[in-house]
Amino acid sequence: TGVVPFQTDTLASLMRRIVFDPPPAPASLNPRVVEPVAGVLMKALAKNPEDRYPSGQAFAEAFAGAVQTVRDDTLKGHLMAAATLLKKNDFDGAEAQMQSVLNFDPTHAEASKGIALVKASRIEHLLGLADARLKAGDFSAAAGFLDQVLAREPANNRALKLKADATARSQWMVRYDAAALNL
Repeated sequence: TGVVPFQTDTLASLMRRIVFDPPPAPASLNPRVVEPVAGVLMKALAKNPEDRYPSGQAFAEAFAGAVQTVRDDTLKGHLMAAATLLKKNDFDGAEAQMQSVLNFDPTHAEASKGIALVKASRIEHLLGLADARLKAGDFSAAAGFLDQVLAREPANNRALKLKADATARSQWMVRYDAAALNL
């Protein structure tokens, strides 16, 4: 917690509190101490020796297990948040959640695959928007979506083809409009 459990003015008072007073909950001293770790600490500080860990090794193993549980729960929370954000097409948020996992564990395979999935989903989403704008005749908006794709993947064949199609249609519309004005 970074704080001693009992603070007193005299040694006698400190000894009395150690023997008779229950230690404060670790989270009350440091709100960053989460339950699995707090439970291990409280057991280690139990007044009755039979309620404590039988050895330093047992305490260390319990503490390591609690830290692992917190780690796993934290990573799982980020992965679940990323999945929720991805369903909402919040690609930046989903990628940030996956990156949080990788910052914690650079070898996390699921997060690495997740980042690739987010990137692919973003591209497919942008291509779908561009295609819909093309079909609606909004070539400028389609080109904007395609530019976003090509900024991320300059060699994306589908985006290049759609961009060429949008450019050709846009030029045709300009010529058509000009011809209509001359009538």
